[in-house]
Amino acid sequence: MYFYKDNFLTESTFKMFSEEMLNSYKPREKNEEVDEIYGRGLSGENFKEDAPVLVLGENYPEENDYVRSSIKMGSKSIPNVVRSIKKYLTEDLEFVNPLARMMWFQYHSNKHKVIQHIDDCLAGKTPQQCFTSLLYMHDTWEDTWGGELTFLNDKKPILPKSNRLVVYSRDEEHWVNEITHGIDDYQRMFLFTAWATDNDI
Repeated sequence: MYFYKDNFLTESTFKMFSEEMLNSYKPREKNEEVDEIYGRGLSGENFKEDAPVLVLGENYPEENDYVRSSIKMGSKSIPNVVRSIKKYLTEDLEFVNPLARMMWFQYHSNKHKVIQHIDDCLAGKTPQQCFTSLLYMHDTWEDTWGGELTFLNDKKPILPKSNRLVVYSRDEEHWVNEITHGIDDYQRMFLFTAWATDNDI
């Protein structure tokens, strides 16, 4: 099960958030073994070994702490962006009490791909109560550049269009097609958030 919405943030909010992320979190140095799994994550105070920066995670289990943790990471926009996603989940998708449990900002470079997998379920929740959201943060993405998110049960590639929000069940098998634009310094950028709900979707 998945949903998506284009032009998710207002133009001004998207621009401000994108610039803030680029200025705050630089791509780390290439590491082929790590990049094969995670893409080029970010360096920072909460950097976990061989993983992208956690803006919100095990050290910040309560949602009201995402304000503190995002400010700690240098972001003023993340709280507003998370509230916007939560509003969409609640009002449009009818999630009950969606809680942002984990978040990071991530880069995927030219030739990167993600193998078929499922996202782990969140502690204390059933697979029907665990979801992932991706908000694509790059400026533009051409149809021929690859990098599409694809689900096993649907197999209709979802292009990572700028300012597109995708929400999917964490037990959906999926992968990311190889990025083929051939531009070494242009990244597929996105905000990843793991959500837990109180109702089965």
